[in-house]
Amino acid sequence: MPTPPHTILIVEDSDDDFLFFQRACRQLGMNLEVVRSRTADEARAYLDGLGAGAGWPVLILLDLNLPGTDGRTFLTEIKDSERLKSLPVVVYSTSSAPSDVQFCYANHVNAFHQKHLDFDMMKAELADILGYWTTRVRLPRSTS
Repeated sequence: MPTPPHTILIVEDSDDDFLFFQRACRQLGMNLEVVRSRTADEARAYLDGLGAGAGWPVLILLDLNLPGTDGRTFLTEIKDSERLKSLPVVVYSTSSAPSDVQFCYANHVNAFHQKHLDFDMMKAELADILGYWTTRVRLPRSTS
């Protein structure tokens, strides 16, 4: 019986960045179900609609600079929620501002990565990130 795919929630408003992400995932051949939200509000609605286990993401890849509610605010909402705070959140952003890095770690992000503009470097980094969170760590499941 095949292993069910790991669900990854990517919160990314840039179509180009998301297409790069999809292309990298295809080339990596990982067993993933990728759910995309273009805004924090879409991501919140997705997470609010999940029951225990069904489609529960093993990882949220979060861009910081989103339209509407930005990624910083959404990160704090996730980490302040009893239901969601155990979800791993990896910020994946073009920002290199030390204040963004400091803010994210102060608000319990699991990792902060700066997006690479070079596709091969991005693919290698995504292989590390996704491989770590889907195969190397043991994560709790939602009980809600």
